Amino acid sequence: MLTTNKIADYFEKKGIDYYVAVCPTKYSIYPELLPWYVNPNDTISRTDQFINLLKSIGIQVIDLRKSLLAAKDSVPQELFMATDNHWNEIGAFIAYQDIMSHIIPKHPGVRMLHSSDFHIQPQKRNGGNMAVILNRPIEMRDMRYYFMPLYPNRTSIIQPSPYPAPPDFDEKDYYRGYYMWDSKLPKILIVHDSFGKYVHPYFKDSFSRCTFIWDKWQYKLNEPIVEVEKPDIYVTLCLESLLQGLSDNCEYRK
Repeated sequence: MLTTNKIADYFEKKGIDYYVAVCPTKYSIYPELLPWYVNPNDTISRTDQFINLLKSIGIQVIDLRKSLLAAKDSVPQELFMATDNHWNEIGAFIAYQDIMSHIIPKHPGVRMLHSSDFHIQPQKRNGGNMAVILNRPIEMRDMRYYFMPLYPNRTSIIQPSPYPAPPDFDEKDYYRGYYMWDSKLPKILIVHDSFGKYVHPYFKDSFSRCTFIWDKWQYKLNEPIVEVEKPDIYVTLCLESLLQGLSDNCEYRK
């Protein structure tokens, strides 16, 4: 259980900035689309309670619900896919900017990307995981947004994975790594779930080395990888409905 600040101590002793970024579920952003008979049981959700606990033990928390709720009223596009439980590329970009706004004060040399850095091309696609469950991905079409950079590419992908994937988990899903040529920018390591794969294209162009680990929904500290990568920044990106996994598996081992 997360009952002490040992995790914060672990990163502080290594000089690593540690953040927990909480991804919202679709119904946290669009509660008005739920059936009329679905109502919250309390004014303080389990997510609120967990975030308060993390803060109480010295963990820096980025509550992505706030930025996505704010963007919901100002961005003309939907932030989540209509036929899938995941955010789309627009929602992921807003989450990236929110996380970066917390990182930059400690690392002023890091540049946040803006929508003006891209040509954003909407394109129809087959339906997502909910359409697949209904066996109607072709009939239930959805929209995706291609962020095409308007700046020169400076990053290269790292292949193959230098770390073994968990059993029965695809190596391509488990690890994604990028490095920037001749860069003195800080390094970042992000442990995430399926929501994290949508932010890869943005973070990779903001740091000298980006390491993404999807550790089969375990949200571990992955100390052996930390020892090798020696990141300046470590982010755990966790869906709010899966925060229990963070509590169960994120123990600091001496």
